[in-house]
Amino acid sequence: MLLSPETKAHIVALQCLVQAGNDSGALNDEVTKSLEEQINIVMNGIAEDCYKEGKLWWKNSIKKKKGN
Repeated sequence: MLLSPETKAHIVALQCLVQAGNDSGALNDEVTKSLEEQINIVMNGIAEDCYKEGKLWWKNSIKKKKGN
């Protein structure tokens, strides 16, 4: 699952919004930490999916190469 540029931009914007809220005092540290943890959970899930898909792609690529 490769991310579209729009999805990447939305994630970065969300991270910036959370940091700006914390820096301005609108969000307390506890809320900021909670939001950052949720963003990290999403990012880790995306990274894991990308890793699995990448590994499968390489496996298939090697099989095709050996078959030729």
